[in-house]
Amino acid sequence: MTSDMGYASLLATRLCHDLASPIGAISNTADLMKEFGDQQSMEDVDMVARTAARASQMLQFYRLVFGRSMADDPGIDIARFLDLCRSQEVPKRIGLTFGGLDSGALPRPMAQVAGLMLMVGRSVLGLRGELRLMLPASAADLPQVAAKGEKVALPEGLHKVLTEDGAEMTDPAKLEFALLRLALRAVSAQLSVTQGPQHISLSATYI
Repeated sequence: MTSDMGYASLLATRLCHDLASPIGAISNTADLMKEFGDQQSMEDVDMVARTAARASQMLQFYRLVFGRSMADDPGIDIARFLDLCRSQEVPKRIGLTFGGLDSGALPRPMAQVAGLMLMVGRSVLGLRGELRLMLPASAADLPQVAAKGEKVALPEGLHKVLTEDGAEMTDPAKLEFALLRLALRAVSAQLSVTQGPQHISLSATYI
């Protein structure tokens, strides 16, 4: 089974991979602005601003979801959490909607579970589709995520990673599957998966 240090190494790889594209776009656009100086259009300046904002949003989302939860952590404002979740959208390809609570505070462990479930949903979705995150109104319930798309799929091996403690995970691009299992275990919960034509639902429940 992958060690804690192994997961840390995979996580570092995953972060570098996901942040490389937006940061690279910032660098490329900056180079163009330097070359053309004052003649550069405002569209390029806007591109820099949008890309930088997305990179910052992604980094803050990862810090929340992957970071260590402390006993005295006050949690996160739900509106702020939902805003960070927008980092998982891809314009014109992957949409995201929300249901349930939209105000108040979300305990850090629950935010981590919800964020990881959202990442798993995006992973099984493929290149195009819709995600929906439901935050429960009651503390007795846990988040739910639905993924809908033409090519939505959950391979057998990744299903085992979500549900079986002994399942091995070595792909940094799918690290959220193993981390979700660990996050659920930390709150004494488990995951159930419902699959249908072009649809997969993830539901967390307390054990």
